Amino acid sequence: MIIKLNTARASMRDFIYTLVLCGLVGFAGLIYASPKNYHDAKQALSIQDYTTYRAQLERMGDYILKPLIESQYLLDHIDSVKSVEIETFLDENSDAYPSRQLRIAYLNHLYSRNDKNRFQQIYKPDVNDINLECIYLTNWLADNEINDEKDLRIEQLWLTASSRPDSCSPLFKQWKKLGKLTNERIWGRINIAMARGRYQLARYLAKQHLTSRQKNSVDLWIEVKKDPSGKLSSTRFLNTPLAGKIIADGLEEIARGNPAEADKLWQKLKRSNENLSAFESLVYAGIGFRAAINHHDYASHYLKKASFEKQKVRHWAIRSAAREQNWEALIDFFSRLDESEQISLDWRYWQARALERTDRQKHAQAIYSEISTQRDFYSFLAADRIDGEYQMNNRPIEEPTDELENSRAFQIARELYRVEDASYMRRQWQWAIRNLDQKELLAAAKIASNWGFHDRAIITAGKARYLDDVDLRFPLIHRNTVVYQARQNQLPQAYVYSIMRQESAFIENVKSPAGALGLMQIMPSTGKLIWKKQKRANYRSSRLLDPDTNIAAGSFYLRDMLNLFDGHYALATAAYNAGPGRPKKWRAKYALDADIWIENIPFRETRGYVKNVLTYKAIYDHKLGNKNERISKLLPKVNAG
Repeated sequence: MIIKLNTARASMRDFIYTLVLCGLVGFAGLIYASPKNYHDAKQALSIQDYTTYRAQLERMGDYILKPLIESQYLLDHIDSVKSVEIETFLDENSDAYPSRQLRIAYLNHLYSRNDKNRFQQIYKPDVNDINLECIYLTNWLADNEINDEKDLRIEQLWLTASSRPDSCSPLFKQWKKLGKLTNERIWGRINIAMARGRYQLARYLAKQHLTSRQKNSVDLWIEVKKDPSGKLSSTRFLNTPLAGKIIADGLEEIARGNPAEADKLWQKLKRSNENLSAFESLVYAGIGFRAAINHHDYASHYLKKASFEKQKVRHWAIRSAAREQNWEALIDFFSRLDESEQISLDWRYWQARALERTDRQKHAQAIYSEISTQRDFYSFLAADRIDGEYQMNNRPIEEPTDELENSRAFQIARELYRVEDASYMRRQWQWAIRNLDQKELLAAAKIASNWGFHDRAIITAGKARYLDDVDLRFPLIHRNTVVYQARQNQLPQAYVYSIMRQESAFIENVKSPAGALGLMQIMPSTGKLIWKKQKRANYRSSRLLDPDTNIAAGSFYLRDMLNLFDGHYALATAAYNAGPGRPKKWRAKYALDADIWIENIPFRETRGYVKNVLTYKAIYDHKLGNKNERISKLLPKVNAG
């Protein structure tokens, strides 16, 4: 047989699949039908043309995507097909993602028919459905004594700031009857609800589970959170069990806008009742945290008197001391961190910065030298301070892949990629790896990389908590487009890659919950602005899902941000993530070292984003042969706002 194939145009993947289709090679004995049969059957189902559907299904034979079509038919006819057909499908196709959707629909069908026994037999936790989990556990408790595993599952359902489905109410009622819904768990959920501003839920929980006096305390707590200045002038809260928390939360709310005003009111409250002094450290934790995160002067003054029980307080104490350049305070705050935090690269870096600024260079240099051996933002900064080399520590995954590679679950994902159903492929991939152990996840990450599923490789390696296969986690893809757009917009290629890697992990058609689109996650409104600046016509937001178009638009906007912030990479990167207005607002009244400015970005997401992008740029520079590029070169002082 002679196979004609234009190898100049076709990829090796297409060549291999041509061999498969011709029967010259195979994957684990799989039989491949034309993808056209698959698409035609999907189309027939969507218009309820069941004659064409059955004809296309027959032509598929043993085609590996056939179960995806069959599952859709069963879903559409869940009330009329025989239970044995559904259960047979679920038994035979548990490795295919559609089995999850069908199982959920079938379980809801069984529940509506009050078929408790079949429901309990068919249910599996990996359907990951809160409503069904509550039904299953309620049924289970009715017939069994509670054990630690079930108790933990119920606790995970309970401890949330979200309201739960009505199906969870009988479960929580039975849990309480068994003595498992303890006061600690009740208050745990109320505290979570209050911290997230879910006051209606907190009131409901108090009404259902607390004494009248405790309920009144929660009501007062909510009143103070909503109107702290007004309600704290009353003495009603002084005799409640929550007096300390109510005062601390109320004063923290005031400190959002004016820490000095909150401190002034606290002094007044203390004078009115000397017993309140017992809450001093709790109060200053809230005032100090708000002063620090909102960049008010003298935050470290408040934090010196604060309780360090909360992690956010400990961390913002160090950030504020660096911002104020109060290095002795920073050293003191570092000594109050937990032991695990004191060995963390970030806080060790700031310890070294403080030691360096207080004439303890030898100790500082030793810390810089030690932490510079890692591949991390702070490690690279430390290396810059001692003129050390960046350590990439590339350790490729070496797990064997044969067994997983030939498994049906992975071959389904591979075929979905071939028929250009990328969204479904990603769901299938996540389904395939859901129960893998670490070694299997590493093998799966390697398979994904080998197959060109770069986003799945990155995500799977992350799930395995293995970050040292640098080539796998930082691929050089869309190479021609990146080179061209970087040149057109006078950008380093590594910078374009680092933004793309952080924004989308190279998922081409991704859409964020906020609506950002594509590889470089461009908002439709930003895309429209870019089109206008480039004097282009026929803008449609859907065009941003095309990789080449997205990289072109993202690179143009990135250049725009660099121009706006005079070539300062930290400010431009923050602007790309949070909008250009916020970095301007975050500037201090005086010039700051860029590492201090980055550390004090109030938004956790943007702070992490800037660190990641700068780190990824260093890694991509290394991969592109630009080993002399240093993060410190990109980070001059941030001028006063």
